[in-house]
Amino acid sequence: MSDIKFYEKVSEVVKSKSEYRDVYDKLREKTENIEGTIYVIQSPLYNIEGGNSSERNLSSENSFVILIPKTKIIFTNTKDINSDEFEDYVGDFIDSITTLSGVFGFKEKIGSSRKWQHLIEEVPISDISEAKFNELYVEDKKSVAMLEILISLTTGSINTPDRGGQSNSILEAVRKRIIQFDGDQTRFIYDDIPKKEISIQGLAGTGKTELLFHRLVNLYNQTDKKIVFTCNSRVLANDIKKRLPKFFDQMKVSKREDIDERVRVMRSWGSQYNPISGLYSYICDFYGIEFINYSDSGVDAFDGVCKKAVEQLKQIKENPDFEYCFDYILIDEAQDFSDSFFELCSIVATEQIIIASDIFQTIYQRESEIVQKPDFTLNKVYRTDPKNFMFSQFLGFGLKEKPVIKWFEQDEGWITSGYTIQKYLEDGTNVYEFSREPINRFSDFNDYPIQPTVLKFSENDNEILEQVSGIIDELRENHPDIEPGDIGIVFVSKRNKGYELANMISSMIEQKYDWETQKIYESRDRLRNSNKIFISNQNNVKGLEFSFLIGIALDEISQDIESRNTIYMMMTRSFLTSYLILGASNKIIYDKYQPMLEEIISSGKIKIVEPDKNDRLTGEMLENYINGSLTFEQKIEKALRNKGLYSEETSKKVTGLVKTLMGTKGVSVNDIEKVIDNNRDYLNE
Repeated sequence: MSDIKFYEKVSEVVKSKSEYRDVYDKLREKTENIEGTIYVIQSPLYNIEGGNSSERNLSSENSFVILIPKTKIIFTNTKDINSDEFEDYVGDFIDSITTLSGVFGFKEKIGSSRKWQHLIEEVPISDISEAKFNELYVEDKKSVAMLEILISLTTGSINTPDRGGQSNSILEAVRKRIIQFDGDQTRFIYDDIPKKEISIQGLAGTGKTELLFHRLVNLYNQTDKKIVFTCNSRVLANDIKKRLPKFFDQMKVSKREDIDERVRVMRSWGSQYNPISGLYSYICDFYGIEFINYSDSGVDAFDGVCKKAVEQLKQIKENPDFEYCFDYILIDEAQDFSDSFFELCSIVATEQIIIASDIFQTIYQRESEIVQKPDFTLNKVYRTDPKNFMFSQFLGFGLKEKPVIKWFEQDEGWITSGYTIQKYLEDGTNVYEFSREPINRFSDFNDYPIQPTVLKFSENDNEILEQVSGIIDELRENHPDIEPGDIGIVFVSKRNKGYELANMISSMIEQKYDWETQKIYESRDRLRNSNKIFISNQNNVKGLEFSFLIGIALDEISQDIESRNTIYMMMTRSFLTSYLILGASNKIIYDKYQPMLEEIISSGKIKIVEPDKNDRLTGEMLENYINGSLTFEQKIEKALRNKGLYSEETSKKVTGLVKTLMGTKGVSVNDIEKVIDNNRDYLNE
C-alpha cells in the first residue's frame, strides 16, 4: 500500500481505458526521476461543503487531472478534449480551485483564475509523454510558487494563508513553506480503506497527530457518524481538546451545530465518577459493565482491564439489540496500548478504528500485532535535513560505541525507517553504507549553502557561553532578516547547573543583542512566544520547530539513554541547522562522532561496521542503562507512571516506603514497581 510518490483517485471507468493505462505507466516511470508526488485525480480532494469529493459530478466521467511538481496542471480526457463536455469539466474544476483559494485566503497571493491560467494546459491523452512533461516544465520562481499553492489546494493539503508565495531569503522560505502531503499521507486522509482496523506508523516529526486531525475533519464532513479521538495521556488529551476547534476553524468547517454530539476527545482510561472523562469509563457507563480503577487493576494494569471488558462485551453483543456507542475511533500514541484496547475499541465501533504510533518503541512497549504491522509507514521527515536526521538518530543509537544502543536485527527495520542500505564485506566483516533520500524542502533555495548539523565541544560554561554567542553572531550576519523566534536553545541536564547556564545565556542575549528570551519552564501556561528566543530544558522538546536549534548537553551522555533520545528528538526540531554543543564530560563522544558527521555532510552517506551480537544492548541491558541514568526521584516517578498511579501524594508515600525498605542506592525501577504492587492498599488510603 505504501507509495509516497504517486497518488491516484479516478473512477473505474477511467481505469478501464487502455489509453489511461498507457499514461499511468508513463507517470509511474516518471516518479523515479522527480522529487515530490504525482497526483492523478478527477476533482479536488477537499470539499468545504461536505460530502464525498469523489462522488461530485464535474461534468465528465472520462476526464481527469495530472499534477506533477513544477509542471503545468494537465487536463485530459480518454476521449476528446475538444468536446463541450470536456470544456465544462475544465471550467468546473477551475471554479472549484477558485472557491478553495477564496475560502482559505489565498486569493490575494494568486489572484483570480486569469492570473494563473498560464499554468493550465489541456492535452490530448495521446500526446502525454516525457517530452510533453519537459515542455510543460515551469522554471519561473513566481509561477512555481503559485503552482505549489494550486496543487496544495487541489490535493487537500490545506495551508494557512501566510504560507506560500515567492521568497526573497531562505528564512522567508521557511516561514512561507507550503506543507504538501505525499501519496501515503493523502491516501490515509482521503481514501476509503475497506478495513475495520487501520494502522499508521511514523518517525518522530512526520506529523501523525496532524494527519489524524485531517482524517477526523474529513470524516466529519463526509459522514454523519460519531467520532472519538483518544490517547493514553491526560496531558495530550487536554492539548487535543484545545487544538481541535482551532483546526476546524483552519479547515473552514462552518456547519458544526452537532459537533459536540458527534465528536469527543477522551483519554483512554477515565474516571468512574465522570464517564465522559475517558473512553473506557464511557464504554463501561454506556453498556453498564464493571468499571475497574487504577488501584484495583492489578499487575496487568490497563491491558487486563480491557481484556475483562472485552469478555463482558462479547456476551452483551450476542443480544440482537446490541447498540454501538461510536462509529469511528481515532487512537494517537498507540504504542502505549496493547491489542486488548484495540479489540475493545473494535467491538464498540461500527466502522473503523484508526491507529497512529511511533516507529521506535521504548523497552516497555506492549507487543501489539496491529502496531507492528502498519498499513501506512511514514518514514520521510520533511521538517529537517535528511543528513541532520541521520546523524542525530545514529548518535542516539550509539552506532560508534560499544555496546551499540540500537541495531535492527533485520535489514527491513532500516528500510522501514527510510534508509537506503548497501552491504559489502570488508576484511571478512559486514559493512553497512547508510543514506537517506534528499528532499527538496525549499524549492527557491534548494542549493542554498546551509550546513544542517554542527557539532562543537566546550571545556567549561564560559566557553559554552562564548560559543552560543558566536553562533548567534554568525546567524545574524548571514541572515539579516533573522528574528528572535527563529532560534531555540535547549539544554540537556538533570542538575541545577543547566538552569544556571540558561540564566547566563538569557542575560547575555538580552544585554548583547537587545533581544528578549523566554525560559519556557518558568512560564505558567507553557505557551511559546514567537517574538522571543526560546530557552528550554529537556522536558519541553516535543512539538517544537525552529529555523535554528542550539542544543547543549552538559551531563555525560555515554550511558544515559534517555538523554540520548532527548538529543535525537531535539536535534530534529530544526528546519535549517541544528547545533550541538557537548560539555566537558562528553569529549569521547565528540571525538567519535565528529568524523561521522563530516562523512555524512560531505557525502550524504555513512559506513558502519555491523556490530557483533555481543556488542549490542539487549532489552534487559537497555533497561539497566535507563535505570542507571535516572535519579532516585526520577525512578520513583517512572515506576508510578508505568503503573498509571502517579500523583504528588502517591510519590511521597512510595518514596518513604522505598527508603525504609531498600534505601536509595542501587534501586531499580523494577524494584520500586514491586514495592508499589505489594502496598496497593496503603497507597489507596
